[in-house]
Amino acid sequence: MASSFLKTHITILLLFNCTASVKLFAQEKQLINLLNNKLQKELKSQNDTLNYEGKKFEIVNGYSIKDSILTMPVTNDKGEVVQIVQTNLKILTLEVRKKQSSNDSTYVEKQEIELNKIIAVSKDINIVFETQPSAVKISRKSENGTTEVNYSDLFFLHLFYEKQNDYLADDIIKAFDKLGVSIKKGRWYD
Repeated sequence: MASSFLKTHITILLLFNCTASVKLFAQEKQLINLLNNKLQKELKSQNDTLNYEGKKFEIVNGYSIKDSILTMPVTNDKGEVVQIVQTNLKILTLEVRKKQSSNDSTYVEKQEIELNKIIAVSKDINIVFETQPSAVKISRKSENGTTEVNYSDLFFLHLFYEKQNDYLADDIIKAFDKLGVSIKKGRWYD
């Protein structure tokens, strides 16, 4: 009798977790679609040679959210590991190819940020995510294979062309809210 009761509760718990996972995935997809649709429009806008003033780029891998697990040991006063703690992380990633400003060679730039470290969405020439200090990992791989890694508190969305687009900040904030991540609207200048 107790076994049947336990099986029923475990089944309900598993169904609840599956439903929550599907809902979260749908919310992630909504944010990714919003960002990738705007990125595709930006790419097409680069053909407007009279009005496009942003740095031109090619998409290597559009926006995606990847799951990652951070594992950390917890130690006591003697330095002995007493527990292992794991945390699930959601990492927003974008990878683009750009030309070097000094010559015609190109490099691939990959930006990565944990969603929960994004503080605000702002615009000043380019739309950016403002983040906690040094939370954005930026990897630049040159044509010769060398990689340079830097950290920043700005995640560039590579969205420059469209003007009078305050609505986009509101849409991005709503998409983050649905993911359970609260961000604010920073300065928004055209």
